[in-house]
Amino acid sequence: MYFTDKMTNFARKIMDKVFRHRASWLNCAGIIVVAGGAVWAFCCWSALGFMAGIVLVAACVLMVDRTVNTRYVVTEDGWLVVCRGRFSRPLRLRIGDITGIERLRAGLFPVDYVLVRYGLDHVVSVQPAGLTAFMAELESRLKECV
Repeated sequence: MYFTDKMTNFARKIMDKVFRHRASWLNCAGIIVVAGGAVWAFCCWSALGFMAGIVLVAACVLMVDRTVNTRYVVTEDGWLVVCRGRFSRPLRLRIGDITGIERLRAGLFPVDYVLVRYGLDHVVSVQPAGLTAFMAELESRLKECV
């Protein structure tokens, strides 16, 4: 009996779809600029420069964590979980509450993202590695919910 329950839980976990975050060149450029600012602040031989360097290093660590560890999970039981790194709380959205999914381009920069509308007036933007697969998965789960 224990083996059967364990295999059922294993099969349930396989049905969850995990999409990794696609790091754009803007993410990398931002990390490089903040890291350069931290190095410059440490080169200034003053207490204020040292404190600014520590703050910029902490910001750089948070930026790298958010870029590397962000993932989007579409669960079997009807949730979209947006995990934006290890230092932030995951955002859990019921797929039935999603009202719209749009693929957008960010202004002048060639960065594509998906805008997920949920609830009455809430939005969350995601940048999964496979945009079309992510949108197809969400749309198929939305059809299952309705």
